[in-house]
Amino acid sequence: MADQGGNRSGLAENGMDLDGLDAILGVHISLANMIILQHFNRSDVGLTPKQTATLWLARANPGIPQVDIARFFRMDRATMLGITNSLTDAGLLDRGTSIRGGRTIGLHITPAGAEKLATARTAVARHEKWVKGALTPREVDQLFNLLMKLNRPREAELTDGEPESMELLG
Repeated sequence: MADQGGNRSGLAENGMDLDGLDAILGVHISLANMIILQHFNRSDVGLTPKQTATLWLARANPGIPQVDIARFFRMDRATMLGITNSLTDAGLLDRGTSIRGGRTIGLHITPAGAEKLATARTAVARHEKWVKGALTPREVDQLFNLLMKLNRPREAELTDGEPESMELLG
């Protein structure tokens, strides 16, 4: 995997010594994420990927509690509240009856939100074609499978991994 200079994928084209940083998978995932986000932001949709996905999920699941979306994205409630507040302030989402009933508040896409989402979905389709364009169809399938495996909920590893200390995680 490493090139003759010892770094992977040409990360340090300027000759910078990466001192093993290029061997850390998380660095490569983070860099790929940044490239993908930068490309999406050039689509001029006027929404972030998380805002787009929130509208997408609210349209598909009228009355979905924002905590369910936050859980899907593995983000804290405060960050999710910022996303939903921005979409509500823009008139793209309304808060109302939840699919759970009771005191839970649910998210509902507005007609303006549905229109904005339709535009965003077209941009997402073009963007997705660009993202996948760097890979063969087989590689796309492999990457999906590997990312789904990495993204499965796992116990937080707060210990050194010794079997007897793992019991504390319940």
